[in-house]
Amino acid sequence: NSRATVHRPGYLDYVGVKKFDGAGRVIGERRFVGLYTSAAYHADPGDIPLLRRKVARILDRAGFPAASHGYKNLRAMLHAYPRDELFQVDESTLFEVATGVLRLGDRRRTRLFLRRDLYGRFFSCLIYLPRENFNTDVRRRIQEILKSRLSGTSVEYTVQLTDAVLARIHMLVRTHPRDEPTVDASAIEAEIVKATRRWEDDLKLALAEAHGEERANPLLRRYGPAFPVAYRDTVPARTAVGDVDVIETLAEASPFAVSLYRPVEADSRTLRLRVYRLGQKLPLSASLPILENMGLEALDEDGWQVEREGAPPVFIHDFGLRSAREIERVEAVKAITEEALLKVARGAIENDAFNRLTPAA
Repeated sequence: NSRATVHRPGYLDYVGVKKFDGAGRVIGERRFVGLYTSAAYHADPGDIPLLRRKVARILDRAGFPAASHGYKNLRAMLHAYPRDELFQVDESTLFEVATGVLRLGDRRRTRLFLRRDLYGRFFSCLIYLPRENFNTDVRRRIQEILKSRLSGTSVEYTVQLTDAVLARIHMLVRTHPRDEPTVDASAIEAEIVKATRRWEDDLKLALAEAHGEERANPLLRRYGPAFPVAYRDTVPARTAVGDVDVIETLAEASPFAVSLYRPVEADSRTLRLRVYRLGQKLPLSASLPILENMGLEALDEDGWQVEREGAPPVFIHDFGLRSAREIERVEAVKAITEEALLKVARGAIENDAFNRLTPAA
């Protein structure tokens, strides 16, 4: 648990060689405390006796023929294994992790392999996840999950990114030796899977639930990359399915659509209005008078541009509104208010103060 004071501030390694008397009793110990040199981290494991024997036993236990792909893949994986971990891990745990990683192969899955230090000083966590899912924000989320679930005091990490389909993150979660956290590796892994899943993956699931696989796939190809980052950071994938359905109805003959709704737990005067327009933005100067004449005060606005390949862009404007009077049930005024707003937008009715009778009456 001590850091080196020279060379680099890493945690000190300690190698103890016991001394025995003629009867086999331990009478002392020679201790080597310090940091491994760079050669220990970069040398071939075959050049380090302790690692050479450990790797050889794992390869023998796996039972792959020496010239097989399985043997070569396992050997390459062990050679690339985090070096400190390769020194410290026991052979049974190493075999379990190694074969688990091999089973992943080229499948884009997220897996967590946990090991508690023999003296309770840390948890060693190996996380494999699809490379395209990895970024700094994802790494931070994983850190927070592990630190919270393992009662950690601090977290150190190293990342391995290659041309393989999976990225590897090795995290050491420092703990108090006296702490004995209840650890459910499967539950932690499930939480990491959820935290690292891309928005596009959630959209795929939501579209499949709403429309079935056959229709969901072409919609995903069209809309997966269409929504901007600001939209994906703000809007859940399930809500995006509703936006997709509305956008699909837009055409040159009817370039407008609106949706009036109330956010969860909002009061009886709070509403939001989503406005969709094909081809061009809706000017704020044109929107505010229409809303005011409907008895709706605009408090804020979010806006996103949806870029579909081979189609004109769609602009989504989401207004935060305050109603002039209480509206207990949005469903009671939703359809008639949306119809009135669309008629004003098309010029079918006048934009005047009489329109506030629509939701009010």
